[in-house]
Amino acid sequence: MVKRPRLEEKHLSKSMMILVLWAGLFGIAVQFIESVKDLAIFAGMVEFFSLVVTSRKFDEREQQLLNQSYSLTFQWLIIILLVTYGFLQVSERLNIANNIASFINTHWVGMIVSVICVLLGITGLRFFREE
Repeated sequence: MVKRPRLEEKHLSKSMMILVLWAGLFGIAVQFIESVKDLAIFAGMVEFFSLVVTSRKFDEREQQLLNQSYSLTFQWLIIILLVTYGFLQVSERLNIANNIASFINTHWVGMIVSVICVLLGITGLRFFREE
């Protein structure tokens, strides 16, 4: 007997990816407002852990797509982190772009959480669109 998803669970995976993408974009935007920059971390972590908790309601195919999304997200994240590290090293040695380097150094936690959410939302929407 095939278990049919309830109506509220039918589009749960796509809507969660949209929420994660929104949290990432919101987090990046809030990094430029000094008084609420920590809000990016909280919004991103809430959305990320909500996705983890609700993923138990996904069927097997959606679980595979979610795992592929996680994998691709963290592959892109390591590339972005390596490029950023290279940029910081070059800017330090050549004494250029000090403002950008200072911004990255003071906002790196919020930016990483926001970038994870954006990448996860984009790759998830791409994978779940193909479903």
